[in-house]
Amino acid sequence: NFLVGLAIDFVGNVAAVGLRLHARGMDDQQRARVLFGRFFNASNVALWAAVNLLLRLRPPQPCHAGLVVSACVLLIMTDVYMRLSALDFSYRLADVVTTVLGFGALPAFSELGWPLEPLCFLSTVLVGEALGHLLERRQRLSYLEQRAATLAAAASRAAPAYPEVP
Repeated sequence: NFLVGLAIDFVGNVAAVGLRLHARGMDDQQRARVLFGRFFNASNVALWAAVNLLLRLRPPQPCHAGLVVSACVLLIMTDVYMRLSALDFSYRLADVVTTVLGFGALPAFSELGWPLEPLCFLSTVLVGEALGHLLERRQRLSYLEQRAATLAAAASRAAPAYPEVP
């Protein structure tokens, strides 16, 4: 059961990477971000529907809690990627809502049990969003500092070497 879920996730990720590589070469990058955001959210909804249906039809045997930890790490990485890829807030919000609802609808599949698994995933989404925000902020500040240094260097080159004497 779990391997089928991983296969579904793998196909969705490969398709998302392929679309991202295609969108990278588009002339209109705003349109490319819109297309990628829509595809990402559509594939996310399809993934959660398939995984929830699969696990409801064939309930899994409880697996090791390490699986929840690895899924949380992947979820944090996805949230950070969504932030750093400059997707619009609405697409990120749709991804967060779909992910939280998808994990909340899953039957218990690890030793942690039902009440702890959704709480782990919810806290992971919050940590991923906070970490993504901090990294995005640092990236923007670094860009602004670099831009200010470039402008200051250009201004110093344009200024006369000796001040004019009146």
